[in-house]
Amino acid sequence: MMKYPFVSIIFPNYNGGNEPIECLDSIFKLNYPKNKFEVIVIDNGSIDESYKTIAKLFPQTKLIRNKHNLGYVTAINQGLETAKGKYIFLGNDDMIIDKDAIFQLVKYLNEHPEAGIVGGKIYYKSSPDKIASCGYMLNRWTGNIYDAQKPDLIKEVDWIQGCALCIRRKALTRTGNLDDRFGLIYFEDTDICFRVKESGYKVIYLPYVHFWHGVT
Repeated sequence: MMKYPFVSIIFPNYNGGNEPIECLDSIFKLNYPKNKFEVIVIDNGSIDESYKTIAKLFPQTKLIRNKHNLGYVTAINQGLETAKGKYIFLGNDDMIIDKDAIFQLVKYLNEHPEAGIVGGKIYYKSSPDKIASCGYMLNRWTGNIYDAQKPDLIKEVDWIQGCALCIRRKALTRTGNLDDRFGLIYFEDTDICFRVKESGYKVIYLPYVHFWHGVT
């Protein structure tokens, strides 16, 4: 029987409307013991009052409120500073998480100490059967980025999309938090994955772990 280590689930919100509510609803339906995970939401100065709805409907969520939009990276790092988990799941406010996703990510990390980051198959919320991401690879000679091939196979990849990424705390201890020089958004996930790989861990894609992302 698997032990259930404590997991921290972190995502920012900025004028997310109903999407962070849908995300939190999927989180609190997870097939994972409720006393074995915490949820940290960093509100980046929303003016649509979505943060008030979060506080009302999900009082068990730790809500950090910023006066202004500090961007994805700074918000995530704020959450990391308070996170208590052995494993840390980083997400976006427009994600839907499959009920078995956290269990499967944690199970793999428990059984594979060489893995520092794991992620799964990400679909579009608008087209639930269409794959949005299955991990990425980088051509070291040209610098070109491309989707990892064979989306139905477990494989080592160069990086996992930051909207649904689970990282071992020991890996973060080696690398430090996300690099806030990346600004509001984009490529901070690439950077942390490469730093984790350089520290000696692997980045692994798991095709049987599913998410739905609100991108178009």
